Amino acid sequence: MSKKTSGGRARKKKKQALALLSSNRLAEAANLFEQVCQTAPGDVESWIYLVKIYARLNQPAHVERCCRAIISLLPDSDDAYYNLGCALMMQQQHTVAIDAFRQAVHLNPGHAMALFHLGKLLHLLNDTDEALACYREASRLLPALAEAHSGIGDILENQGQIPMAMDAYRKALRINPGLIEANIGLGLVLAHLGEFEKAQQHAERAIQTDSNNEDAIALAANIANRTGDTETALKLLHPFIKAGSNHINIAIAFSGACREHGCTDEAIAMMERILASSQPLSLASQFSLHFELGKCYDRQGSYEKAFPHYRQGNELKPASFDLQLHNREIEAIITTCSPGFMASAPRASIHSDRPLFVVGMVRSGTSLVEQILASHATVHGAGELPDIIRMALSLQNTLGSKQHYPQCLSELTQDMIDTLTRNYLDHLQQIAPNATRVVDKMPGNFAHLGLIELLFPDARIIHCKRDPVDTCLSAYFQDFSQSHPYSYNLTSLGAFYNQYLKIMEHWKKVLQIPVLEVQYEELVSDQEGVSRRLVEFCGLEWDDHCLQFHKTRRHVATASYDQVRRPLYTQSAGRWKHYEKFLAPLLNALNRN
Repeated sequence: MSKKTSGGRARKKKKQALALLSSNRLAEAANLFEQVCQTAPGDVESWIYLVKIYARLNQPAHVERCCRAIISLLPDSDDAYYNLGCALMMQQQHTVAIDAFRQAVHLNPGHAMALFHLGKLLHLLNDTDEALACYREASRLLPALAEAHSGIGDILENQGQIPMAMDAYRKALRINPGLIEANIGLGLVLAHLGEFEKAQQHAERAIQTDSNNEDAIALAANIANRTGDTETALKLLHPFIKAGSNHINIAIAFSGACREHGCTDEAIAMMERILASSQPLSLASQFSLHFELGKCYDRQGSYEKAFPHYRQGNELKPASFDLQLHNREIEAIITTCSPGFMASAPRASIHSDRPLFVVGMVRSGTSLVEQILASHATVHGAGELPDIIRMALSLQNTLGSKQHYPQCLSELTQDMIDTLTRNYLDHLQQIAPNATRVVDKMPGNFAHLGLIELLFPDARIIHCKRDPVDTCLSAYFQDFSQSHPYSYNLTSLGAFYNQYLKIMEHWKKVLQIPVLEVQYEELVSDQEGVSRRLVEFCGLEWDDHCLQFHKTRRHVATASYDQVRRPLYTQSAGRWKHYEKFLAPLLNALNRN
C-alpha cells in the first residue's frame, strides 16, 4: 500500500474519530485515534486527542503512554510533561510524577497547574518548604486557584501559624465556598480554637458537598468528641468502620470516641492495620497514628506496647530544638533581670489586679488550675494567651532598640510600660468585660515573669508544679504538633526542665509580685484544701462551683481538654514508674541538675 493511500485512510479515520468524539462516544473515538497513531505515529494532534479522551475515561496508564509518545515528538512540550505528571500521580508513582511536573515548570515557569500539583506531591512527601513555595507561586500566577490557597493553609496550620492559615483558607473559600479541603482545614483550626459551632458549620458544608468524604466525617466526629458527644461521633463513623475504612482520620476520630464505649480494641486493630498497610502516609499522619496508639495502649495498661509508639511518634517529628540557644536565652534573662534591675526598674502606673497568670511546665496541671478558678462566678479562663510572649519577641522592634530581648528591657520607659500594660488590659476587657479576674494560663510565661512584674505589679502568679519525671513523660506522650520541640526527645526534655527550674529559682529571689506554688499531687489528693487556697490567693470569696469544675462548660483548647471534663483522679501521679525501663535518657538528664 502506498504512503499516499495509507495517509488518506488515516485522515478519513481521524475525521471519523473526531465525529465520534463530538458525539461523546469516547471508547470508539479512542479506538480510531489509536489506529491513526499506529499508521501515522508522527501525528501529534491525534496523540493529544488520545490524552484528552483517556483522561476523561480515567485510564491514566493510557494517558501516560500517549504523553510519552508526544514527548518523543515534542521534547519541549510543557503540557505533555504536565499531563504525564497527572497520569503518574493517579497511578501513585509520586517520585516519577514529581520529575514530570518539575520538567513542565522548567520548560514553562508560568505553568500554574504544574506548580500546584508539584506542591501537592511535595506536601504529601513532607517537603513542606518547597511545597509552600510552589503553592504560593501557583496562587500568584492563578489567583483564582482556590486549591492552592487551601494548600497554603494546610502547611501553615501544620507549622502552627494559625492566623495566616485561617487567612489562606478563607481566601480559598471566597473563591469557592464549597471547596471541601478548605472547609475541612478551616473547620479543624476553628475546632482547635474552641469555636465548635463555626467549625461544625464548615464540616457540614463539606459533607453537603460530598456526604462520603471521610475527612469531613472525621472532622464532624472529632467536634462531637471534643464537646463530649461521643455517641454522635460513633453514629457518624459507624458506616465507614463497618465498610472497613482504612482512612487515618476516621481511625483517630473512632479511637477518640471509643474510650467511653468499650471499643478500644477495635480502634487499635484499625490503626495498626493502617500502619502496616502499603498506603502512603504523610509524616503528620504517621506520628498522629503512633501517638493515638500509644494513648490507647497506655489506657489499657499495655505499657510495653505503648512506649514504642510514643517513641516512634516523637522520632518522626523534625528535630528543631536548639538546646544551647535555649540555655543562652535563659541565662540572658537571669542576667538582665538581676536583683538590682528588678528593684529599680519602673512599674506600670496603671494598676489592675484582674490578670491571673498561671505558669509552669506544660502538663504540670495548669489547665486543671485554670478550670477550677474559671468555675468561680467572677473568674474568666482565657486559656493560653500569646500576648506576653509576643510582647517579648517584638519588644526590640517596639523600642527601636539595637539590643535583643531581654537586654532591651533596660530601655523600657514609663510611657512604654504603660502602653504595653494598657494594650494587654484592653484585650482582657474585650475577652471578659464583666470578670473580676481573668486567667492567662500560657505555661511558657514562666520565662517572662520579670516583664510581667513590670507591667502588672498588682497581678498574681500561680506556679504549677508536678513530679519532674511525670511532667516530662506526659509532655513526651503528647502530640504537640509543631510546638514544644524540646519535648520530642527525652534528653532535651530533661535539659529543658532543668532550665525551667533554674529560672524559677531566680524569680523566687527577685520578684516582689505574689506567687503561689501549687503542687499537682497535693491538688488531686486534697482538692478542696488546695482549691480554697487558690481562691483565697486570688482575693476572692469561696464559690462551691470550684469543687465541681468538671461540670463547668467552657472551651479548653489544650491537650487537657478531656481531663478537665472529669472529676479529679490520682492515676497520673507516679505514672512514670510504668515506663521506668525506657527512661534512662530522661532520668540521666534530670539528674544532671
